[in-house]
Amino acid sequence: MSSTVKSSKKVLLVLLCLLIGGMVWFAVYWSNPGAPSGTFLAKPYLQLGPNAGLSLLWQTTPNLDQWTIEIKNERQWKSGPPVTKRQLQIDSINPFELFLVDVTEFGVKPFEYRILRNNHVEFSARANERLNSSSRYKFAVLGDCGADTLAQKKIAYQIYMAHPNFVLVTGDIVYPDGRASEYLDHFFPVYNNDQASSDAGAPLMRSTLMAAVPGNHDVGKAGLFDVRNMAVFPDSLAYFYEWSQPLNGPGKYGQPNTPLLLQNPARQERFRVAAGKNYPAMSTFYFDNGNARYILLDADHYMDWTNQVWRKWLDDALSAAKDKKWRFVLYHQTAFNSDTSHYSEQRMRVITDILEKHDVRIVFCGHVHNYQRTYPLHFVPGVMDAKGMVAGQIELAGQDIPTHAGQIVYITTGAGGASLTGTQIASTPEKWQSFTQKFIANTHSFSLCEVDGDTLAVKQISEDGAVLDQFAVSAASYLIPGSSPNSKPTPNSIPTSKPVQRPAQKSKV
Repeated sequence: MSSTVKSSKKVLLVLLCLLIGGMVWFAVYWSNPGAPSGTFLAKPYLQLGPNAGLSLLWQTTPNLDQWTIEIKNERQWKSGPPVTKRQLQIDSINPFELFLVDVTEFGVKPFEYRILRNNHVEFSARANERLNSSSRYKFAVLGDCGADTLAQKKIAYQIYMAHPNFVLVTGDIVYPDGRASEYLDHFFPVYNNDQASSDAGAPLMRSTLMAAVPGNHDVGKAGLFDVRNMAVFPDSLAYFYEWSQPLNGPGKYGQPNTPLLLQNPARQERFRVAAGKNYPAMSTFYFDNGNARYILLDADHYMDWTNQVWRKWLDDALSAAKDKKWRFVLYHQTAFNSDTSHYSEQRMRVITDILEKHDVRIVFCGHVHNYQRTYPLHFVPGVMDAKGMVAGQIELAGQDIPTHAGQIVYITTGAGGASLTGTQIASTPEKWQSFTQKFIANTHSFSLCEVDGDTLAVKQISEDGAVLDQFAVSAASYLIPGSSPNSKPTPNSIPTSKPVQRPAQKSKV
């Protein structure tokens, strides 16, 4: 047999494998999923709501039932706020109804609630307090999570066992394409499971507020595909109707920095009806909780954060929080990363000047599927090239100099459930970028943050509950052992697990 014939057969074999693989992909991801058993498609879950308060949502199949809510007050059940509902029609999934109740007035302390259908109790739970006090509370942060893995369930369970007041997600909420069917299949069943166990998940969302910023798998490019293409993904961009979050961002339909819809105008219109005012405003927003402001930013490939309108919005949002002890920022695509995965996606470095101006101390990111922590750093951004890389001058805090305002710790916490990356680089520190202080990629994990006045203690917790890393930050100065005789840790602070060994340095990155 000639080499030409052999080569032709190999090509045909490869094409056949691709065809079979494509058919399997269609069967798994394009099929219309069966509805979860029971009354609810998605059991009640807590959200910020459009006004940054507290809302309760749930989903059912369309029906003519009357739904009400009751709140327990002084041992008696009393009628709660009115229930609103919308019917959503999205291609490739069955129609469903989304219910929403504004429970902001009850959210200042724990409360018990129950959901009634035609005057019969269908569901009951206890909503946890958003804060222990205005200056003492804890929150969990995770990213790249809804991948339908055992690790995702173990992380959900560990978060539940840590009893945070609220949970923040740094993007890539569901995999692989941000679809409504994926929320029903492997998001709500994990984070709102009736049972709490390492192999099932936990009843988190019914009792604990969760907020999220979108990632590329939610609203942007996921591998070879763009999830905004309605001809390919009819029920994608579900972030804009599965979540109910503040609408105080600068996003406007058809304007720059908007995740514009692609293909199939009829499906686009059905999506816009389903999303309502959430699209596109909800891709970037802020909210206040206790003594802090949280700013969640869209960092996807279509974003241009050199846009002056958007920079002014960010500057104003931070400036208006000058009376807060803390200003935390979250976005998906990490700006400072030692993994080769997504290394060139540095576009968010262009806002470091605004963040440093307003004394942002911590930035949480995802996208890269591991845990990384930078030294406190000051960065002067330069020009961004066509690949998204941003050159500039970097200054790292050192052990023998005092730290100061204008230095930020960047945390990549993208090990929430999706397959890990960077395991080889994590084990070879000589390959890390100069700004990286900690790099853990051999286990899934999440960040647990405890605020006590002007002190923030952060622990990185593994899927099995082990403490992988810990450090503390002060709203006045960073708590780095030996950094300055004037830096005195408070009694509740946690010392840095790995003291800074590098002297202050300036370099180009």
